[in-house]
Amino acid sequence: MINALSLAVVLLIQGTAQAQNSTFKVSGTVVREDNQDPARAGNGDRVLLRGNGTTTVIDVGAAGAFEFANVGPGTYQIVVGPNVSMEPVAVVVTDKDVSGLRVLIPSLVAVRGTVTVEGGGPRPRFQIAFARIGGATPSAAPINVTATAAFTAQLPPGEYRFTSSGLPAGYSLKSVTLGGADVLTQSLKVAAGDSEPITVALAVSSPPPWVKVSGRVTGRNATTTPVTGVTMSGVAAGEAMTTSVSPDGSFEFPKVLPGSYTALALPAAALSTPTSLTVGTTDVTSVEIRIPPSKEVRGRIVVQGNVPLPRIVFSLTPPGGIPGTAANFPANPQQDGSFQIALPEGERQLALVTGGLPPGYKLASLTYGTTDLLKDPFRIAATDNAELRVTFDTTSVAPVTVSGRVTGLLTTQGVRVVLISPVLDSVETSVNPDGTFTFSKVIPGNYIARLSLSGLLAARPIAVGNRDVTDVSIAYSREFIVTGHIIVEGGVASASPEVVLEAKETKPGSGVPRVSNIVNSRVLMLNLKDGEYDVSARSVPAGYQIKSIMYGTTDLLKSPLKIDGPVTWEIIVRLVPSR
Repeated sequence: MINALSLAVVLLIQGTAQAQNSTFKVSGTVVREDNQDPARAGNGDRVLLRGNGTTTVIDVGAAGAFEFANVGPGTYQIVVGPNVSMEPVAVVVTDKDVSGLRVLIPSLVAVRGTVTVEGGGPRPRFQIAFARIGGATPSAAPINVTATAAFTAQLPPGEYRFTSSGLPAGYSLKSVTLGGADVLTQSLKVAAGDSEPITVALAVSSPPPWVKVSGRVTGRNATTTPVTGVTMSGVAAGEAMTTSVSPDGSFEFPKVLPGSYTALALPAAALSTPTSLTVGTTDVTSVEIRIPPSKEVRGRIVVQGNVPLPRIVFSLTPPGGIPGTAANFPANPQQDGSFQIALPEGERQLALVTGGLPPGYKLASLTYGTTDLLKDPFRIAATDNAELRVTFDTTSVAPVTVSGRVTGLLTTQGVRVVLISPVLDSVETSVNPDGTFTFSKVIPGNYIARLSLSGLLAARPIAVGNRDVTDVSIAYSREFIVTGHIIVEGGVASASPEVVLEAKETKPGSGVPRVSNIVNSRVLMLNLKDGEYDVSARSVPAGYQIKSIMYGTTDLLKSPLKIDGPVTWEIIVRLVPSR
């Protein structure tokens, strides 16, 4: 008897252990009420299984099918993402596969609303809840959103009860309307295709619950960024408040709710010291916002590799990383990598804006003297003499050679090709007598190669990869822009008279004459190729007559206009009143 009982216990333990060590499949189908293809829906084409301290994500298959393999016993939740609002589906895995699950994604309606305050007061931050009435899951948790100046709630179609919470003292709901419906006394009916917004009106007590906050911005001088305003933000306020700064540095916020705030000077480049203040039920005066003095900091860019120096931009934020307070400071390095940059004294978080770096440039270190700025704050004092050093690892970047030819040139003397990059300084090289040109040490990326000659732009885009580019061809069309001005003699014209010039090539059979365009008041433009042109006035405004048309010292009423290269003069048309 004892032996039989012992054997049964052993078998039970073994069976339990085997079940715990076994894995199973969990499968089902994703169904969408909006009839989108579950496998291609932009807001939710993946299924997430979470539980037992793990999370597994798989793609939705054809017709919405999904299957998780190797799932151990336990309790799990299934949701669809990444941007789907839905109740999780609970799944319990014991000793066998779980199949036939139906994960329903409800069709959602974006219910939008705005908030107004009686008397134009500040809009507070508060909570709005939409509680479902009836429906498939009448006991479902309310859908909560935070309201400030506006709000948006993603709701399945149905009826809801509207409630609010968290309004500060002195505020109350005055009305909530949707079209002509009173949402406070009637249920909110949400249907697909609805677009009319909810209007929430808040009433305030008498006297109102806000106070004045005033103060002064100090430390401004000719070397600091001019201050144009002050901003205050806090949890109690529904939105950041902004006010202007008077010439003497004073400012005032006339309507501020009680709470904790942080005040900063604008623009962000002023990098004022953040000022924390607590607002109660009485006016707050003498708030000081300090602009720290700036200091010229020496710096150097070091590139580990035989590649060009990149353009760099530093980002500075006050301690604590207050959102919206970062300011960018570009640094323009010399050929040896050195640079100077004016930065505010004090402690800041300094980082390098890496989004504009060339591909393959990796930030290896960022130091100020002995301070590792990748780990510690940036502290600047007036007596500092340390160097700000930026080191890049570019060992994975393989520079190549870019070469080609310029066609259409009469002479190459003094002609250069400029290679323009969005992330590197432009470089240029001379054009050889045979029209060829070569750039060395060009890193992979997108460039524009253009001629440094006057006339219409002669350029072409170049995509540089990991191999030499040898076939860049730039065609110089030898078409030039000749500008001109209209001058009225004998009094001031009440309106700017317009003259249209006609330029016709002197050689026979040259084609259609070129006609000038007016690009600004009294400014003429002619696009002309090499050659000689007879220039005349095609139209002259009533009440005027042509006195002269001059190009430098050439009288174009008597001699042709000669274009044989870059334009050095402009056409001057002189008008006199008709008699």
